[in-house]
Amino acid sequence: MSYQPLEGAGERLHLSPTGRNPTGPERRLPQQAEPSPAPPLGANPRSVHAIEGHYINTQQGLERGYWLRRQTQSRARLLAHVAHDAVLLLDAQTLCVLDANPAAIALFADPRQALIGEPLRPCIAEALRPALDDLLHGAVANGQAAEVRLALTTAHGAIELSASPAWADRQRCLVLRCRRSSADPAALAKPAPDDAVVITDTLGRVLEVNAALLALCSAADAAAVQGRPIAEVLGGPAAQWPALLKRLAERRVIGRFELRLGNTVGTARAGSTASTDGPGVTERPALLSAAVLSEADSEQFGFALHSPVPAGPALPAAQHA
Repeated sequence: MSYQPLEGAGERLHLSPTGRNPTGPERRLPQQAEPSPAPPLGANPRSVHAIEGHYINTQQGLERGYWLRRQTQSRARLLAHVAHDAVLLLDAQTLCVLDANPAAIALFADPRQALIGEPLRPCIAEALRPALDDLLHGAVANGQAAEVRLALTTAHGAIELSASPAWADRQRCLVLRCRRSSADPAALAKPAPDDAVVITDTLGRVLEVNAALLALCSAADAAAVQGRPIAEVLGGPAAQWPALLKRLAERRVIGRFELRLGNTVGTARAGSTASTDGPGVTERPALLSAAVLSEADSEQFGFALHSPVPAGPALPAAQHA
């Protein structure tokens, strides 16, 4: 049995600093992982952990502040939409206006003719009517919400229109919402109206309010009214609020509703069940418009009390004991 010498046996392997063999094929040296840097000599481990903990706490605080600002901006934006948006209820077949809030009447109504019961198309500039027709007919045909942006020839500038199919009073309808473009600097710079705005869930429990509503009911802050029934916050005849909530759930849009407000919250104790239409209650007339909000995860009701609404004195806590 014979043995053949291995090729290159007995030869010394010369490697350059780059790992290259000048006398033969290239040979690669195995790469080793770089060791993690060790803490500097003399460093106190407790100090290192304290610095790391301070860094983590600072980062978490910045994140909480960021999300808090986002939530605050979102609430303010939603309240502004309730106050500013023009909302109309259209018949899905004839596209005539069945109802409209004051903002829609101010935006579309011609002083020479009424808006309710009339087609919306003549209220739009002729050049923009094809885009409006595509929006409305597309929402009816597809059964889904659609949006379009129109540069209406008004002082409001660019207007974003969204149409959503809905059932109202047992007939097919469209809810048309007209919103000033958020990209319009003039629209954002315009101050909010004095209308008192309140957003509730479908049961009428208060979720969000604006400063005008707090002034109207003489509440110290939003926490004083959040979670309470709107009937308790704004008062008035007890029967009017269940009827209003039911009407809004069925119709989706209430352009004009005359109601009466009772005594304000003021220093009244939270959770009080005192009657809002008992003896000694002073009622004040008010004009309200409302619409269903579908932008959140669950439906909400947006109410706007249109100025001027006289504010009443706060009830002393003793009368609500």
